[in-house]
Amino acid sequence: DVVLAIGFNYIEAVASSSDAANTNYTPPFSGAVSTTVKNKLAQTVSIKDFGAIGDGTTDDSSAFTALVTYCAATGATGWIPAGTYSISPSSITFSSNTPFRIVGDGVDSTTLKNRNTASSFIYWTNPNGVSIENLSIDGAYTGSPSTPVSGGTVVFVNSSNNKFANLKISNIYRVALMIYNDHQTTLT
Repeated sequence: DVVLAIGFNYIEAVASSSDAANTNYTPPFSGAVSTTVKNKLAQTVSIKDFGAIGDGTTDDSSAFTALVTYCAATGATGWIPAGTYSISPSSITFSSNTPFRIVGDGVDSTTLKNRNTASSFIYWTNPNGVSIENLSIDGAYTGSPSTPVSGGTVVFVNSSNNKFANLKISNIYRVALMIYNDHQTTLT
């Protein structure tokens, strides 16, 4: 027997006498397609699956990079639960066009905080179909405002079909959101 409870903020499976790769799961709605419990659980992954703590002081950089890399490769949704995640600037060049989502528990619950106070925080090249939703981004910039020549708290270069929804960006480095060579990014 398999008991599988799925919610936005949790996924739990308990199986007896078999493992998740060999246990089938069929969602309880009309037209649903059967999959394995292992594949169902991998559809949404947590930054905590990669070792993040989210206490605001522990360096969660490698966990964030691993989460984004995994989601970009698989199309999974990356969930960042409530907490403050201290992260070094993220500079990633994507080589695939696999859409993926990074989703927090809300702007008052989930914060990504820059560990470097004077640089772009999220600088991604070739992100396509990326959605960042329901979180706060703290650029941790403490200096005086400057003329934006290049760089910003969040920078997407050569991007298309991206979405930013329900974000709060604070302590901005140069500009909050800078998008170069973009096609059809949505801000809500």
